[in-house]
Amino acid sequence: MCREHLETWYECGQLIDDTSTIVIVGYSFNLADEHLNDLLWKRRGATNVRIVIVNPDKDGTSANVCNIFGLAADQLTDKARAGLNCREARNLVFVNAKSEQLMSESLEQLLS
Repeated sequence: MCREHLETWYECGQLIDDTSTIVIVGYSFNLADEHLNDLLWKRRGATNVRIVIVNPDKDGTSANVCNIFGLAADQLTDKARAGLNCREARNLVFVNAKSEQLMSESLEQLLS
């Protein structure tokens, strides 16, 4: 990694540390993306931070996230939110949708 990459990751970590809600759209949490996964894993420890993950592959994405975050899949419960199929555990919400399915009203409901 070069210095610019390290600075970018540091700045990304600072932004993540300073937020109360993280919305992730279309990211699969592939194990190869360890840098971002690690930043999110460390931040999830703050239970007041809500993480909303929007991905049309809710099952595959939730399995990857459970693996990364050390969360048992049976802790997730299915729930409808904003007219969308979701899966939740504490401050973590998986939304089975494509980005173009989200309207400002549904996004506001997901974040409340």
